[in-house]
Amino acid sequence: MPSPPSPEPANSLPQHPSGTAATAPHTPNRRAPPFTPPTTLQAVRTVISASGIRGLYTGWQLHFIRDTLGTALYFAEYDVMRHMLGRKKVERAGKDDELVQENMPDWARSWLPEGLIPFLCGSLAGVSSWAMIYPVDVSIFASYWVEVLISG
Repeated sequence: MPSPPSPEPANSLPQHPSGTAATAPHTPNRRAPPFTPPTTLQAVRTVISASGIRGLYTGWQLHFIRDTLGTALYFAEYDVMRHMLGRKKVERAGKDDELVQENMPDWARSWLPEGLIPFLCGSLAGVSSWAMIYPVDVSIFASYWVEVLISG
């Protein structure tokens, strides 16, 4: 009595009808290595090699405009709010003029402690100046992308 055919080994490839082994699809099990951001020195070297030394100054004009406008807005808003909340210039005999906190206006006296006035004014000035300068930040970001796309 003939013996039954032995099953194929588990690691063999299935046979194609023509009798040749089928090729297995390429399925790599390896993952890409994790991204490691460059150090500052590596980034500087990359920029210099791609765009030269001038590449380090890409966008400085827009940063200058943003920082100048943002700082001017911040201090103007802060000073106006402090003035509205009772900060007055007092002239002293024989001394320079001095800014002192006088009585707060009636509308703020009931809910605002005097010690929080600088905090409140600084917070509001910072948030509102940032909100007004945000479009300049967006244009800086867009200019970087244009520079990247142009330079390849």
